[in-house]
Amino acid sequence: MTAPRETRFDVASTELLHQLVERPLPLRLGAPRAEHAFLRDVYLDTPDGRLRQYGITCRYRVRGDDRRRLTLLQPATDASGAKGRQRHEADLPRSTRSAPPRARVLRRACCGRSSIPPPW
Repeated sequence: MTAPRETRFDVASTELLHQLVERPLPLRLGAPRAEHAFLRDVYLDTPDGRLRQYGITCRYRVRGDDRRRLTLLQPATDASGAKGRQRHEADLPRSTRSAPPRARVLRRACCGRSSIPPPW
């Protein structure tokens, strides 16, 4: 199993972010030109933080082109005992009334019977 890797960093200011984007990479590292994408991510959890407690991440993403996706990441162990994260994803329609079955299953897994209203 190949575990997705996600690394996050805080940038102190907008000016510093622009500098990081415009300057060349250190150590003569090469990279393709950066692509700009507009995303809005909403991370869901229960009021008592139960998903985080169990190492589960539930994300609702809206892209700039209005595509929507629900992602559930949960801890997993492969046959060799290596730890990673298993990813489950479902594309969501723009209309909330016709969510596909996979999205309904993920919504129940993320929100269960908690008081959190789903974002769709």
